[in-house]
Amino acid sequence: VREADGATVIDPDDIRALIQRAPLWRLGAIVAEKNARYNIGNVRRTFNEPTFALLVLDALHRRRFRFDRTVVSSGAAPVVTLTFTEKDRPTLISGMFGEPVYTNGELDIDAATGRVQRTRIAMALGPVRAEMTTSYALDQKLGMWVPVSMHERYEQSAGPAPEVITVESTYTNY
Repeated sequence: VREADGATVIDPDDIRALIQRAPLWRLGAIVAEKNARYNIGNVRRTFNEPTFALLVLDALHRRRFRFDRTVVSSGAAPVVTLTFTEKDRPTLISGMFGEPVYTNGELDIDAATGRVQRTRIAMALGPVRAEMTTSYALDQKLGMWVPVSMHERYEQSAGPAPEVITVESTYTNY
């Protein structure tokens, strides 16, 4: 993170130094925790990354999900919507005390090419509800599909100050 709330971050993390000194197996979690310092609101989270929902397709995790084809749109470019529900442990997300957080969502996939056009992933733990939707498009410079926007919504209904957090992120100039 180089900038937060319009101000330059004083003493930003030196990722190169972190890679050299941190144990490799912990590196991803360390970077996620450091970036979480700049999240908006009181809902603690480290999973808010635009490609997170794609993990459900990874062979390492896929067996823990149930998939259903729900929509096949017709037209010049047919799109299949796959819904998914996490059914087994270990879950993709754990609560602050290690409790499982089961996810569900959907993937919009171009039926002809297999390209993912949009993902939506949702989860709940106690009074906290979260949902992230990411849209993908072809980046001409890279010649590959990349995230172009992510919408996040978090609702926390407990305590004296319930809150709703919405975040809209756009990604350009890869």
